[in-house]
Amino acid sequence: MLSRNSIPKIPSLWVLLAGVVLLALVQHQAIALGRKTEPWHLKFPRSKTIVVSEKDGLARNMWPVVATVQFDENELEDMDTQLVLACVEKGRLNPAVIPFQILDDHSEKGQIGLCFFTDIEPHGKSEYVLYHGNSGIAVPKVESSIPLLKVSGDGLGLIVDTGPVIFHLDPASGQLLNYTPKLVNYDGRCGFERMGRKQAMHYNPDVYAPPKAWGHVSDWGLGEEAAPDIISSRGPLYLRTIRTGDMPRCEGVEASVSYTFFAGMPFVLETSRVEFKESLKLYAVRSNELVFSRGIHTMAFWLGEGEEVVTRRCYDPNDRTKFFGNISGKLDPDIPSLGFYHERHRYGICFVNFSHNSQTGTKEFDPEPDAHYYISDPNIHGTAPDTIGMNFTYLCRPYIYRHMTVPKGTVYAESSAILVFEVGKEDNLKKFDSMKSWAEMLRHPVEIDVK
Repeated sequence: MLSRNSIPKIPSLWVLLAGVVLLALVQHQAIALGRKTEPWHLKFPRSKTIVVSEKDGLARNMWPVVATVQFDENELEDMDTQLVLACVEKGRLNPAVIPFQILDDHSEKGQIGLCFFTDIEPHGKSEYVLYHGNSGIAVPKVESSIPLLKVSGDGLGLIVDTGPVIFHLDPASGQLLNYTPKLVNYDGRCGFERMGRKQAMHYNPDVYAPPKAWGHVSDWGLGEEAAPDIISSRGPLYLRTIRTGDMPRCEGVEASVSYTFFAGMPFVLETSRVEFKESLKLYAVRSNELVFSRGIHTMAFWLGEGEEVVTRRCYDPNDRTKFFGNISGKLDPDIPSLGFYHERHRYGICFVNFSHNSQTGTKEFDPEPDAHYYISDPNIHGTAPDTIGMNFTYLCRPYIYRHMTVPKGTVYAESSAILVFEVGKEDNLKKFDSMKSWAEMLRHPVEIDVK
């Protein structure tokens, strides 16, 4: 047994060396830990704050936001180096990095457009920061996962899979050709086919100036009609096409149509504009026409008094020779929503109207003497076996339905959404709750403030 005096003595030099080594290790570990916890966003010299506000009491989940960010000229010098968008959350040291897309269709000097998605509570706010200015900064990986757009095809004839819906665009005109409502597990294409040729389901705007035939934007690129010019912004979250061209069969009339698609969304945002470069004698000016082969949908609907849903039959599966003519009568041109649905397959499609307006430089001229919506199932081609399939069911909004001259400088414009929705299994009007919920969110957009 060792006595106290027999314990070996450690030289003081070794004690000193051990202390130095231990201190170095502690300092190295402290530096390493400091590097790991240093907030990455503080390394960016510049930032912009984007505040998204919900003021209508409607919760949004993964809702698309399009923000325009203005920069000074000196801020844009290094914009091609690095941009990071993050969500600011209370109690969190580092903001959460989120996916976004820079849009190609913002041409204003000093501006960029961003598309991203937000979760926001009723009457709530969400804050985001766009960091920029330095390159090569290591940032955390994107934390949120969202479905991405799947886009195939080139030119005008794109196929856009948003997740819940597949939209096909007409390769000649770029108009909506048909839709596949995946959200109800239905894989058929819902559209308009006549004489073996698929035609656009979104048919107009259009102008009818006799003795020439109707001119629709869906006629762009057919026969001798020129194809429209196209501007597009294409990416994983957002796709927008803007097409402009001469109105077919109408001299001196220019038309344009835009579509905007978002990942994960069952709708297309749509705008159209018609401008008369010269005065023109005509019979009709119309917009917002959806046309389908008979039987694609079995029921028509619209929102009546108090936004209660009114339904009417537009096709009898047991008797295809039965036609329903003018189904709706004249409806308000600013009616919130109207469209079609299929009872058994439980898919539906409708316009959600935002606004329409007309301008003219002639005070005496009323540009909308006949403005209204209507839904119709006309028997145009008879019931013979070889012609009955040429008939169609449609809805439309005319502004003019009479012989008159539209003066030079008159402009018609509108904006809306084309919404595909699931019809509920209920036997009452609650079956439309999903449609009404989407329509409410579309008609009450979130507010965006960039600082």
